[in-house]
Amino acid sequence: MTHDHSDTDLDVLFPGYDLIVALRQAFLKHLLYDDYRRRSPELGGTHPWTLVELSCLVSGEVVSGIVVSADPVPGGWDLTQCFDIYTGEDLYTGAFRSIDPMRYAVRQIGTVPGRDAVSARSAVVPLLNLVAVATADWSAQPDTVARTVSPCGEASTQDFPEAFVCIHDGDDERYGLVTKGFPDGHGGWNLELPTEVFVSTGDIISVAPGEDTWIELIHDVEPDGLVRRG
Repeated sequence: MTHDHSDTDLDVLFPGYDLIVALRQAFLKHLLYDDYRRRSPELGGTHPWTLVELSCLVSGEVVSGIVVSADPVPGGWDLTQCFDIYTGEDLYTGAFRSIDPMRYAVRQIGTVPGRDAVSARSAVVPLLNLVAVATADWSAQPDTVARTVSPCGEASTQDFPEAFVCIHDGDDERYGLVTKGFPDGHGGWNLELPTEVFVSTGDIISVAPGEDTWIELIHDVEPDGLVRRG
């Protein structure tokens, strides 16, 4: 598998991805992080990391940053009311700005979904959002990327794992991306055989289907389009 275009592809999936990740990492280490999380507990959990660009209607000043405090709305933030951003201008202390949308023109550049944004069975959040969260987490771990193969072998040109699955273990369910397994001879994985899956904890787990354990294919990409099963 080759990954030479992963950053480019992620930026297409999540506009502003690299900057969002850089600002998020700096914000997580900031001394005021806990204060902002108390004000907006949904941040990075059920609600996304959101990159915005702001243009002052009076001075013409342009500034960008991630939203760290705002009124939550389904799937995002209310940017028509006052909100705070983190600009990361100072590498050591960072910079926070309170934004009044009456004084600034607000443009949302892009988002990266929060880790707890969904239940895979949710009728509210599109399936693509689940896959996007898993793909972003997978791509942030170089060691995991390096050990991932496709059903066609390591020479495959696919940039991301394409099979998103649900692991059923008794009454428990876990979701993730297939990173290694046995090909089914038709360009996919044989999910009745031992399979490695990248899960939401950031780990790769080995799954051996058996009596109470089975793997359900939730999403895959095939030549004729999207396949959803189960």
